[in-house]
Amino acid sequence: MRKLRHYFLLYVPALLFLLIAAFLTFYLTDFSKSFRKESESEYVFCETQDVPVLLYHHIDKVGKGDSTISLKHFKRQMNLLKEAGYNTVTVSELADYVYGIAPLPENPICITFDDGYKSNYTLAFPFLCENEMKATIFAIGCSFGKSSYKDTGIPIIPHFSYEEAKEMVSSGLIEIQSHTYDMHQSYDISGEGARAYAVPHTTEQINDFKTLFKKDFKTYDDEYFSHFSKHITSFSYPHGISSDITEKILAECGVISTFTTRSNGKNTLKLNSPESLKKMYRITVTESMSDDAFMRAITDIYGMPANKPGDVKIEN
Repeated sequence: MRKLRHYFLLYVPALLFLLIAAFLTFYLTDFSKSFRKESESEYVFCETQDVPVLLYHHIDKVGKGDSTISLKHFKRQMNLLKEAGYNTVTVSELADYVYGIAPLPENPICITFDDGYKSNYTLAFPFLCENEMKATIFAIGCSFGKSSYKDTGIPIIPHFSYEEAKEMVSSGLIEIQSHTYDMHQSYDISGEGARAYAVPHTTEQINDFKTLFKKDFKTYDDEYFSHFSKHITSFSYPHGISSDITEKILAECGVISTFTTRSNGKNTLKLNSPESLKKMYRITVTESMSDDAFMRAITDIYGMPANKPGDVKIEN
């Protein structure tokens, strides 16, 4: 019995050691393979990145003019993007790339909406969620949850509420940014004194404009922070009209990227070049665009996507 106990004390610990060593060897080998596989599928930084940005407004059952597109057309256009191999990104992800925080995927494209219409929530959002596509909405701050114009009782296209905005943001697919708080007013309703653009009036003193604009921005930013616990970092110019003065004020307010409605140029983002995020071009999508015209509006400027879906190339 004493001999058996001696062998037990001598060999069992050694056997346990060998079993543990074998387990760790298998685990670490498997983890290493898994890590290498995961790493090989990650995107890497390129020195420059071309990024088309599309502009939508309101979505309805029937499209009309340049600002309202039918849900049928919107769905088909999103499917065309997926089939062509585009990967949707938010405007914050563009900034993350430029500042070296995270690379962009192959064939990035931005879907943006201006104004903050309720149809972005009721019609576009469910489809984008279903297809795991991202978008950025530049909402007018004073219009959240409104269906009439600035306490006049005059009906306007309804806008989504902050609760609906928070639901969209919580999906991880939608982000909300600024289209001014109240500097996108209507001449037809407010008259000649309307502030329709985020730029100084021709007879306005620059310092007066700075004071007015900073107050407008802060009002929105404070309200925005109370709902989202973060600050506004991107800005879309009403009617696409920009100015160097406004750009300077926005930079002082912490805005990283700005967007116009100009479509006659290419967005080429550059690593560690914040200026490449300023006054970016956008392609306005209209109801009258055929499928071919829609795709050519992108490819005539940016060329064809590099790869088809499922055939993603990683740059070494």
